[in-house]
Amino acid sequence: MLCDARTLCNALEPEDVELLRLHPIEWRFPNSDRFFQKPAITGTIENPCVNLTDENVAPGSTIGSPIEEVQSAYERLREKAAELAARVFLTKGDLLIINNKRTVHARTSFTPRFDGSDRWLKKIFVSINLWNSGLCQWPSREMPLG
Repeated sequence: MLCDARTLCNALEPEDVELLRLHPIEWRFPNSDRFFQKPAITGTIENPCVNLTDENVAPGSTIGSPIEEVQSAYERLREKAAELAARVFLTKGDLLIINNKRTVHARTSFTPRFDGSDRWLKKIFVSINLWNSGLCQWPSREMPLG
């Protein structure tokens, strides 16, 4: 499922967009004090980047805001993304390239059969600037092996 971030932000109330730009959403990991914080909407008004995270990525995690109006805006963002999402059906040999900075995307769930007919997805990450990708270590610019 795919949704253009600009279309999504334009479909929201301006007040929700502003709340989601100003206040971070917290992703708390299960059985841990660790958490990740980031606004749900970053980037410019013309080219927003929408950060939606699914609790299923790390089962038992919680995602949200302790601020009630921000939590409500985040829920409306998720609902609107689901409403506007276009379904893409991939078949064997298809290649789908997604710009993570401009597209909200998700996969539908399925129950595997383990009989050789299940879907197999391979992903690759592409960056035009490896320096900012986190793969290069300061002070060298050498890529790690393996």
